[in-house]
Amino acid sequence: VFGGVMAFNHYWTPYFEEIASREFIALLWPIIYGSTIVAGFIMHRVKGRAGQEGNLILLGLFLTGFSLVLVPFVPTLSLIVFLIAIHEFGRGIFSVAVESFVQHRVESSYRATFGSLQSFISHIGLALVPLIVWFALSGKPNTPQTIELLWLIAGGVMASAALIFFFLKPKDVCLLKEE
Repeated sequence: VFGGVMAFNHYWTPYFEEIASREFIALLWPIIYGSTIVAGFIMHRVKGRAGQEGNLILLGLFLTGFSLVLVPFVPTLSLIVFLIAIHEFGRGIFSVAVESFVQHRVESSYRATFGSLQSFISHIGLALVPLIVWFALSGKPNTPQTIELLWLIAGGVMASAALIFFFLKPKDVCLLKEE
């Protein structure tokens, strides 16, 4: 599901070049990726209880998707930039929470194998999304409206999946049993 971020990765530059300017992209770059760094830093410093990573993974997924859903509905460039910063902040939460989830639940002798499998599965999603986008946009121009529609759909899928996973998860899936 997190592969939906590829819809943002491939289109943020043409989107902002069209609605702002090429020079603006140089200013936007540190804001976008700085948000991911800040989220990672906060996640490493806060050190939530082991076992809460499941909720943090879902929070990161929700923020990443929901912020993209809102982009077509905001009227100003500054609000769009704020939403994109939230998008990247969610990505930072997600990445650190997934890593922590693995570290707390998989024995060290199996982590390399588990990590390889996890990477393989995530790369399938990262490959499928651009393929789906290619089919969906085949022959359509990369206008801001087309890109916003793409972000609305990808973000909607990510945010909806986060909510579905949250409400359907077993009660103890995000908590480790006390020993």
